[in-house]
Amino acid sequence: TLDRAGASVLFRVHEEPDGDKVKDFAELAWSLGLKLPKTELTPSWFAGVLDVAKDSSTEYVVNNLLLRTMQRARYTPTNYGHFGLAAEYYIHFTSPIRRYPDLVAHRVLQNLLLKKTGKTGKGSGGKILPAGVNAEAAGTFLSARERVAVEAERDVQARLAALYLRDKVTEQFEAIISGVTSFGLFVELADCLISGAVPVSEMKDDYYRYDNKGHKLVGERTGKSLRLGDRVQVQLDQVDMLSRKVTFSLVDQKEK
Repeated sequence: TLDRAGASVLFRVHEEPDGDKVKDFAELAWSLGLKLPKTELTPSWFAGVLDVAKDSSTEYVVNNLLLRTMQRARYTPTNYGHFGLAAEYYIHFTSPIRRYPDLVAHRVLQNLLLKKTGKTGKGSGGKILPAGVNAEAAGTFLSARERVAVEAERDVQARLAALYLRDKVTEQFEAIISGVTSFGLFVELADCLISGAVPVSEMKDDYYRYDNKGHKLVGERTGKSLRLGDRVQVQLDQVDMLSRKVTFSLVDQKEK
């Protein structure tokens, strides 16, 4: 309705994912043993991937990695559609936290309705944005402020996670390997999804090499592999309250 009326409104757009990122994801998923549908940049393909991974041992990791292929949603007066929702038009209209883009949509709609009915009064012909601010600039600014809010939320979560774990050093947890690098593993605790690292320097039972193609660490002597999605038992070794970094070690290697 707003678009057909030619109203300048802030769309919530979500453009299609980067093709190279999707290709990299597909190769990773295949290395995990998932049989994916033929790769296409369509919402239905992404839904199909989620169906394939559902109830599998790698479901959690695949869902997170698939999410990382997505572009960041943003606000703009130019409509590009919303890929994630498979919607041709999408705006933020209402929210429990009352975002400013919601208010912009309310003002635009109010002006259109008052104009259509021929009524005048409070709100009739009111300004949509502050003086000297156009819709493009507003969209850019509000998208940037959203990212600031997200970073603040992540910082608070990291602080609370460190606070929760600081008196649990030496305790053991079940975890999921969420990342593999040449310098170690990233894990997320299965019960509370708190993230931490397992440095390869602390893996004393073998010398582990990073298999980039297989997204795993492989023990040179034992052939033991640690790959994305594997469930492991970890021990909490250190919590740095200043940096909010959490360090674990693998339990089976502690016992050797």
